[in-house]
Amino acid sequence: MWTRPRLVAAVLIGMTFGAVDSSANASGGPGEEPVVQSVARFASYLLNAGWAWAALAVAAGWMATTPAPAVPDRAVPSGGAPARGAVGVGAAAGSLAAGGAVLTYYVSDSILRAEPFARYVDELLIWLVASVLLCGPLGAVGALVRRPGRVGLLAALVVPAGAALQVIVLAPGFDVPPVQPVHPEAVLARWLVLTTAAVAVVLLVRRRWAGRSRRGGSPTRSAGGSSTGAGR
Repeated sequence: MWTRPRLVAAVLIGMTFGAVDSSANASGGPGEEPVVQSVARFASYLLNAGWAWAALAVAAGWMATTPAPAVPDRAVPSGGAPARGAVGVGAAAGSLAAGGAVLTYYVSDSILRAEPFARYVDELLIWLVASVLLCGPLGAVGALVRRPGRVGLLAALVVPAGAALQVIVLAPGFDVPPVQPVHPEAVLARWLVLTTAAVAVVLLVRRRWAGRSRRGGSPTRSAGGSSTGAGR
């Protein structure tokens, strides 16, 4: 029962993401105030990155497979690991979120730039197909985050690892000619992503390791208590 509203929410979240991304790009023009340009440029370096769009799909897949409080859920068992159907729901949510983001991005571009929408149709179709095909698997990854053990950990590490890899290899704003200086907003965005990704990896690994230790430590304590009692 809760699947359809979650998929609708994924579309709305994607549309919001696309509109904000387009607005950030349009607000960084030469006619704006320096502070507005700086903030918009910084936001653009974050939102225009491939990892951010991937994170949108993963988050949509995770959200769509989150069981509603106090409501029995067939897709997510009580143990927290998603059933096979939940992976499909996550994939659908990832594709819908990305599709909504792409469509809204180009509609917003057309409005904010006062250009005919027909000018964007060809580019829109290319990115719409690409985003749906690529973000479906990423949505499934979001559903797999709930699985215990290595599968869940690897799924949770996809976004921070991908973000760190992109800003190291091809950071937004750094693809400029050698004679042109890199904007300080690009440098700040790069270090923010790297720092956040590193912290996220440490926290995720530590959390999984702590959970594994708790599950493995309980039987040991029980056995130890029994042997102590027997010794007395």
